Amino acid sequence: MLKYADELKLNIDSTLQELPLWEVEVDLNCFGSDLMKPFKDEPLLPGVMITDNGRYVGMISRRKLFEYISRPFSSELFYNRPIAMSLKIVQIEQGFVISETTSVMEATYLSLQRSPELVYEPIIVKAASEKNRLLDFHQLLLAYSQIHVITLANLAQTQEQTKIPDKDFHELQHLQIKLLHQEKIKALRQIVSSIANEINNPANLLAGKLIHASRYIQQLLEVIKLYQQYYPQPTTEIQRVINQFELDNLTTDLSNLTYSMKAGIDRIRQFIHALQNFSTEESEKKSVDIHETIDSTLILLQSRFKSNAHGQNITLIKEYAKLPLIKCYPQELNIAFMNIISYVIDALEEVNDSWEKANKLDNTNYLSPTIRICTHLLNSTIAVVHIANNAVGITEKVSKKFFDPLFYTKSTGKLTELELSTSYEIIVEKHGGQIECISGLEQSTEFIIKLPI
Repeated sequence: MLKYADELKLNIDSTLQELPLWEVEVDLNCFGSDLMKPFKDEPLLPGVMITDNGRYVGMISRRKLFEYISRPFSSELFYNRPIAMSLKIVQIEQGFVISETTSVMEATYLSLQRSPELVYEPIIVKAASEKNRLLDFHQLLLAYSQIHVITLANLAQTQEQTKIPDKDFHELQHLQIKLLHQEKIKALRQIVSSIANEINNPANLLAGKLIHASRYIQQLLEVIKLYQQYYPQPTTEIQRVINQFELDNLTTDLSNLTYSMKAGIDRIRQFIHALQNFSTEESEKKSVDIHETIDSTLILLQSRFKSNAHGQNITLIKEYAKLPLIKCYPQELNIAFMNIISYVIDALEEVNDSWEKANKLDNTNYLSPTIRICTHLLNSTIAVVHIANNAVGITEKVSKKFFDPLFYTKSTGKLTELELSTSYEIIVEKHGGQIECISGLEQSTEFIIKLPI
């Protein structure tokens, strides 16, 4: 059984041949149903290599295949035809090929250079024997993250051996963390962009079909209404069916159903828009409504506001003042706000977890979790954003070190200060703003962000 990459003992020099690789081939002359079988047998299989009498032809990923067969009537045609007949439609590709002797670090860098629509695809790993195997891109990222940790440990060892001054060593560590984090953000953006596109296609299809379905339903209801008007005394059989299906309720429910479906699709489109905002990287500043940027971030985090382990929803209070447009990098601010809001959510969960451990027999006094986001204008030139929770805070000494990427508060656990230091860099260094954390054991935690207009 293949292991996950983060379960392996890797080092800085580890190569792709040390990672979990898949060797699954299906001949070109087999039927589509034969191609589907390995995907059903192996839920983690990223793709299958297609051969023609043992000669490598190309690769098809799980994502591309399932995208194709999800189309109307495609699965029936695909299952009962040889794979060769579906080559152009299914888009079997030569794939991205890397030698098995390539280091994990270099392979990650090369893989991230792929276009957004391909970055999520499996990687073809070529052995010295010319035998091809597949590597899941997720596994490569897991291996990269593990080597990141090892790199930091080696830096610490290097300091001991070479006696690097603490200040220089701190800067070296900071730079190493910053570079690795930037690569992770880049990879995350590409993955999110791919996911947004994959969701967007069926969402647009559903939206288009719903318009027609709503019109057809209204036309049918209009016909039924005319029948009732001109034939008020139907036959016994028709009356029985009308009573059985509760026609009056059915017509009302159909109208409500189409309205609910439209609301659901609109919600999906909002989520897609938020994903696209998060994943787009722009080189120039734009004038944007900061409230739209915050709301876009909240859409991505909406699941974290819903019922937690203690059966409570987090109450969100928004108090937005009228603000002018702000010239900024909106996608960068998305990341900054996401990190900060995630942190205050983690703090709320931490408090209730601690209460549960201390009061196992009494679960009636859990904190009613609340997050408040307020904005106002300062001196007509600065937009101020307050993000606060009602959890018990931490000491002033600890809060002052919040934005140091090499400082960790073990109690928070879920979100490291690396993410908060990224928020600091975005707000202070990239936007010329300010960020401050106000917290204490006798008060809640509040982040104050100031951005120039």
